Amino acid sequence: MFGVSLSSKDNGFFGKAHSDLAHSKIRKAKGVSIFVYSVDKSILLYSFDSANEAAKFLNCSRPTLLKYIRANKFFINGYFVTINKL
Repeated sequence: MFGVSLSSKDNGFFGKAHSDLAHSKIRKAKGVSIFVYSVDKSILLYSFDSANEAAKFLNCSRPTLLKYIRANKFFINGYFVTINKL
């Protein structure tokens, strides 16, 4: 019965949604920061709080983005994507 009580009106958060601020805090706590640099890796162009957010911006899937990060390869349009701030 534990699962039933959490999915009903007995749950204090039932029917509510997280605010944008709460979503941002959750992404920062659980996500991995992604940094997007220019071709020569000298200019930080964008930074994201999660891989999902970066993938949406770069118009690709999360697995594809992570594949490029792991391989240390240049990404579409010459961006260099990494989880380490250079």
